[in-house]
Amino acid sequence: RYGLLNMNDSSKLELGSLQPHLLLCMAIVWIVLALCLSAKLKNNERILTFIVIFPYIVLGLMLLVVLQLPGHGLQAYIGKMNITRLASDYELWKAASIEVLYSTGIGFGGITTIASYNTLKQNSLRDGVLAPMLNGATSFIAGLIMFCVLGDMVIKKKIKVTLNLIYNFCLR
Repeated sequence: RYGLLNMNDSSKLELGSLQPHLLLCMAIVWIVLALCLSAKLKNNERILTFIVIFPYIVLGLMLLVVLQLPGHGLQAYIGKMNITRLASDYELWKAASIEVLYSTGIGFGGITTIASYNTLKQNSLRDGVLAPMLNGATSFIAGLIMFCVLGDMVIKKKIKVTLNLIYNFCLR
C-alpha cells in the first residue's frame, strides 16, 4: 500500500527514509529546470510551457483520486474553521503572511528575474494580480490533497485527527 514511500503498517505516520527513486526524479527535475533557466527563456518556450502546465495536470489528477478516499482529512482542512479567530488572532495573520511571502518567493529574485524578460507593453498589473492568485489556488489545492491523504491514513491506522497530528505530519 505504501510502496512509494517504503512505509509499512506498523509505523504510525512516519514517512520513512529517503527513497533513491524519488531522489532521482527530483534531481532530474532540478537539472531540467536549471538547463532551461540557464539559456534564454524565449528559446525554451515549449519546454517551459510543459513545465508550467504539467504540474497542474498532475495536481488535478491527484485531486480527483484523493477526493474519493475515505477519511476525515477534508473535514480537518476546511470543516471546523473558527471564523471569529481570524479577527482576534494576530499570530495567525503573521504566520499566514510569512507563508505567502515564502510561497511567492518575494525577496528571492525569481519574480525579478522573470520580469526582466517583459516588454514595455507587458500588462504588469494583470501579471501582478494573476501570479499570487494562481499561487494561492495551487497552495489550497495542494493542501486539500495532503489533508485528504492524511485523512485516509488516519482511517486506515485508526488514529484521531488532532492539530498536533497535523502539525507533526506536515513538518516532518
